[in-house]
Amino acid sequence: EVTGEPSTYSIRLRALTDMRKRSEANVNLLTHMEFDRVYYLVTREHKTVKQAKKQAQAEIFNAFHIDTTGFSGSSEDLDVFGTTDADAALLAISVLLQGTRSENELMILLTEVSNAMETGGTWDGGYADTVKAAMADWALEVDTSKKFDVIKDGILKWNISPTVPNFEVPLRKYWSVESKLGVCGEGDNVEGTVKPVSNAISKYYASTYTDIGRSVVRFICDNGKWRIATDFEKDTYERKCSASEEGSVLSGRINYTTKYYCMSDSWVDIMDWSWDIPKSARLNPNVRYDSIVDARDGRTYKTIKIGSQTWMAENLNYADTTETFKINSKCLYDKDEYCEIAGRQYSWSAVIDSVKLESDSIASQLCGDGKTCSLSTDV
Repeated sequence: EVTGEPSTYSIRLRALTDMRKRSEANVNLLTHMEFDRVYYLVTREHKTVKQAKKQAQAEIFNAFHIDTTGFSGSSEDLDVFGTTDADAALLAISVLLQGTRSENELMILLTEVSNAMETGGTWDGGYADTVKAAMADWALEVDTSKKFDVIKDGILKWNISPTVPNFEVPLRKYWSVESKLGVCGEGDNVEGTVKPVSNAISKYYASTYTDIGRSVVRFICDNGKWRIATDFEKDTYERKCSASEEGSVLSGRINYTTKYYCMSDSWVDIMDWSWDIPKSARLNPNVRYDSIVDARDGRTYKTIKIGSQTWMAENLNYADTTETFKINSKCLYDKDEYCEIAGRQYSWSAVIDSVKLESDSIASQLCGDGKTCSLSTDV
């Protein structure tokens, strides 16, 4: 069901059915897992075969978080190429149990499930919970990487039927419930809800929304199903950005080193460049800056000490009235307001101040804009 390839080894499955009332029976994973439970209910609790099979089927489906309301018929009536919700449920369980297991590993798992359910009708606790959480993680990864279609295409290549029942629905519900996210679109899980996996056995577990000890992955309810939330979605979830908060800056809830700026009633990642974000918002609030004053024009620049060196924390924005700067410096896109944010751009001739070099006329020709030159002294 998962690879679409033939099995390497044979798999022997069992079924308990009353052949006096039917001419054929489908032997599948469900008939196999219910076998010991049905036998127990008939021989120990004195139920009829029909009653026992109905109960066992519901108990197995319940272990995979599948609601059997509306299901009819027995497990041997189900077909992975059928058209009913029960057929889709059978295929979902087949895909889930197979996973990446070998034939031998699958048979061992089926035996474990059958033995666990024989007397009590449940499969949970201890090792079972570990297996179920691992299966949920696998299904989560297949779903969120959009590989359900790959599985469907593989099954269609068997050339047994032109259609495959919609197994994605029960399979998606299984991993959503087992991971303790809940079903997207039900209860409090409205569109846009962002949550962590709260099943402590899952590798995606987070004890709280901001806990990143095991996983930084968060899930968002989007268009009726969970998907992995982007950094922006999980960092700004439930953070208010309205007209009254415009201009505020916050740290990401998960990526706490990422900064977001409230602009026009929506958050903007400061690293996603926007000229509407002022320079002040880009300064690190956790850093203590010093400053210097440019004696030429009185403009003040923030500075920061790194090791033994002091660096400017803002780009230079100086321009006097000399010919050098009038011609050979500018603001990006010729917008003066951009100079206030990003500083000024200078040509090479302006950087080396060729106007003030000795032999001015020669230096200007050799070291002007667009020229290549070598200088006898440091600049």
